Amino acid sequence: EKEARVFGKFGHLIGRVHKLFRRKVHVIKPFPLDPKRFTTYMALDPHPRVDDHALYCSVDRNGTKYITGEVISGGLVKELYMDLIGFEERMKYRIERRLIDPSAFVDDQHKEEKTVGSQLFDLGMHFTRGSKDLMAGIKRTNDALNYQEVNGKMIRSPEMFVFENCPVTIKQLETYVWAENRGPQKDYKQPSGRPVDREDHNVENLHRLLLSEPVFVPMPVYNPGSGRSG
Repeated sequence: EKEARVFGKFGHLIGRVHKLFRRKVHVIKPFPLDPKRFTTYMALDPHPRVDDHALYCSVDRNGTKYITGEVISGGLVKELYMDLIGFEERMKYRIERRLIDPSAFVDDQHKEEKTVGSQLFDLGMHFTRGSKDLMAGIKRTNDALNYQEVNGKMIRSPEMFVFENCPVTIKQLETYVWAENRGPQKDYKQPSGRPVDREDHNVENLHRLLLSEPVFVPMPVYNPGSGRSG
């Protein structure tokens, strides 16, 4: 607020991007995920130079979102696939949809192998291209983090919580900051209006997950007598 008044900087472009995120409010202990009570969505941000990051969001019938798992993989695509499948089986997820950074389907004429998205498709893992709208993702995430507390009592809970076994996501939410452009003189540097493009993979996954508006989908009930689900 002081910077905004003295230097004319807008508050939402100073410091942390997700200022509403607080560990004591949003970070909770993990609990078992009954597939009947939770629908899970996954987002993947593959990268050619750093580890691939995957994030899982489970939704209950009230629409509350829980960031329940993360996978960081530094291997080849097949190893990434095995890491994801193994983790999902251990968590007993019921996956409804998978999102991926659109760049995962961009062909490189200098490389002979298929794109990451195509290789995962061949292995049996189907993805939908996630959103690239950064500012909309930031706004949607801040809306999900918003809550109301009066005299230490929670009046309105946030829409989203994060399991404490997602340390990379928690750290990135806390260190994701707005970039600043330096002018001719240090005293004249101004916010660029975009976050720093560094260690933001799971934050971007989170943006895409929330922009997709994940909802609870009842588990299909199989009726042995009819030979079909219903």
